[in-house]
Amino acid sequence: MMLLILMLLAFAADAQIVDTAQWYQCGSKEVWFHQKDVFAFRTKSMSSFQIVGYDDVVKHHYFRSRHSDKMNLVYFDNNASANQIEDFKSYIKAENDFDAIFPVVTKMPDSIAIKAKWLLVDDYIMIKFHSSSISTQQLNDFRTKYSLLWQNPEIKQYNSGNPTYIFSFDVHSGKAYDVIALSTKIIEQDSALVAQAIPNKIMAFEPMPTETITFVINQTITEGKDYYIHLNSANVLKVYFRNKQTNKPKEFKIYDAMGQLIYEKPVSNYEQNEYFLRVHDYAPGTYFTLIEESNGNMLHFARFRKD
Repeated sequence: MMLLILMLLAFAADAQIVDTAQWYQCGSKEVWFHQKDVFAFRTKSMSSFQIVGYDDVVKHHYFRSRHSDKMNLVYFDNNASANQIEDFKSYIKAENDFDAIFPVVTKMPDSIAIKAKWLLVDDYIMIKFHSSSISTQQLNDFRTKYSLLWQNPEIKQYNSGNPTYIFSFDVHSGKAYDVIALSTKIIEQDSALVAQAIPNKIMAFEPMPTETITFVINQTITEGKDYYIHLNSANVLKVYFRNKQTNKPKEFKIYDAMGQLIYEKPVSNYEQNEYFLRVHDYAPGTYFTLIEESNGNMLHFARFRKD
């Protein structure tokens, strides 16, 4: 009986490891959950994967063709069983063009894919070293130890004297099964050398074609619209929101392409809300805006690009 109990406890511990993803943020362990109804993978040809069959499992599939990560993302049907999902993943992994699976993480494990409460983690990692005097040999040894390719050798970003570099990780090296596990391993093994090891998180959400989420880019027509944004040539972002339920608290948020929250503002209880935000100091790139209820329910989603 005691052996059976120990086996059950071990199984429960393994299940917990599978369900969660952990790394260290500013010295503290950051715990995330895996978004179980989203599946991310890449092909060797860096192209869109043609899924054959599995209509009862796959709810939505899209390819990030405009982005350097070239990921395929799949939303699973809410009625698909665990066995059906695992069978689909086995089908993908057995294809000749399959390359690797990538983590999709969330802080809200009960939220479904279309709520956009999750982030994709690719094979990039940010490393901040303790000392600015790290030698070339130390850096090369570190890269070799963890199968890292230096992505910004010409750039050093300093934060209180700490050099910060961006690396890509060879996911086929066997050093770790993904960049999340690698970042944890680096801190646990080389904390004397490394101050931070942070996996790259991407807001890769795409609304399904049949959804009614407003997705308007640089449009100025307001008639009949509940939400729109427009970025003018002076880098002033205009945001309009018609608040149909003024009794429910809401927030307006802006995320960058890395999935980092860079701006948030409570929505007033007026029926018509209009904001003008100067974004001239934002780095060039794509940004995502949301109108969200206090319970995390997303009402509207739109993006803009700053050149």
